[in-house]
Amino acid sequence: MADGEAWLRLAYGRALRQHRLGFAMRRANDLARLWITQGRRDAALRLLDPLAARWREGQETRDLRAAASLLESLRAN
Repeated sequence: MADGEAWLRLAYGRALRQHRLGFAMRRANDLARLWITQGRRDAALRLLDPLAARWREGQETRDLRAAASLLESLRAN
């Protein structure tokens, strides 16, 4: 695993443990984009889908809109 991916995974996990969904979503978007470039579309979908489903407020935040856009493109292909 590359250093960048390891850092993103660590930051994502830390944000989840601290119940900071906004930060977790930002790192999940970063990880998903990385995985998409690596051809790991299913992994990106499995990461983003449940996290986006947990979102209750702030549906128009930049990070959630980015996740929704990624999810839409992943489901379309």
